[in-house]
Amino acid sequence: MIKITQQQVLDYVRCPNYFYFKYLTKIPDKTGPTFHSLIRTIINYYFSALMDNKVPSDKEIKNRWDKMVEKYPLIISNDKLIMKGYGLLNLFIEYCYKNRVLIADIDSPYQINVSSNTILTGQTGAVRLNEGKLELFEIETSQKAPDQTLLNMSLKYTMQIYALRELSIAHPITNVRILHLSSGKEFTTYRTNKDFDRLTNTLNKITKAIRNEIYYPREDYMCPQCSFKTYCGFT
Repeated sequence: MIKITQQQVLDYVRCPNYFYFKYLTKIPDKTGPTFHSLIRTIINYYFSALMDNKVPSDKEIKNRWDKMVEKYPLIISNDKLIMKGYGLLNLFIEYCYKNRVLIADIDSPYQINVSSNTILTGQTGAVRLNEGKLELFEIETSQKAPDQTLLNMSLKYTMQIYALRELSIAHPITNVRILHLSSGKEFTTYRTNKDFDRLTNTLNKITKAIRNEIYYPREDYMCPQCSFKTYCGFT
C-alpha cells in the first residue's frame, strides 16, 4: 500500500526526476513562495473568515498585504508588484461583496482509498455554496486567463472533486468554478465518472512506477527555474 499526497501526484506528473529529488533525497528544495502564492494566502484567510460568518474589512486585508511586502521584499520587489497586489485583492473583495460569496469549507484535509494499493491524501480547497449548490471555488491570480481545455484535464481538480464526493455522498460536488481576477471572467469545469476512472488509472500507474523506482527527467518550460536542474540526469 502506498500513501501519496495530492501534491506528490502533481509533482510526479510534472517530472518524475523532480519528484525523486524533492521527496527521496536530502537535497534541499529551494523553491519558495511566489507573488501569486502570497496573494492566495490572503485570499484563503478571507475565505476562512467568511466560513466563520465574518467579513474582513478592506483595511484589514490591506494591512495583511503590507505585512507580506515587509516580510518578502525579494518577492514583492518593487512598487509595481505592490500595487498589483492591492489591485488583485480589491478585485477579489469587490467580487465577494457583489456576489455575496458564501464559503462552506476551506482546505479540509482528506485521506481516501483510491484502489487496493493506493491511499490519496490532500486538501479539498474552497467549497462555495452558490445558488443552493456546493461547488469548488478557485481564484486565478495570473495575468493570463486559464485555458478551458487545461481546466477540463486538470488532475488537481479531479482529485479534489473525487475526494469531496467520497467524503460527502449526500451532497455530491461535480464542478469547479474558476474566477480569473484580472478579467473578471468565470470558467466552469465538470467531472464525471469517466474522469474518476482516468484518475484511478493514473494514480495506479504512478504508484507502480514509484515502487519500481522509475524516475526520469521530463523536459518542461519550468526546467530553467527548477531547484534541481544542476542534478538532473544523474539518478
